[in-house]
Amino acid sequence: CSFWQDFNQIANSFWVTLITMTTVGYGDFFPKSNAGRFVGILIAFWGVLFVSLFVVSLTNLLDF
Repeated sequence: CSFWQDFNQIANSFWVTLITMTTVGYGDFFPKSNAGRFVGILIAFWGVLFVSLFVVSLTNLLDF
């Protein structure tokens, strides 16, 4: 059992929940420190924002 599967710690539970919500997935590499996880979460939400802005722009372009 790896450390991120230990759901007795709230930080691990938040990490798994937020990564799943952003549909990033875990991959082969993942941050092990809380600071690394924080940066990973910021990057994940930045990616979601970027893709959503692209979809909105494309929708508005095709609507004209």
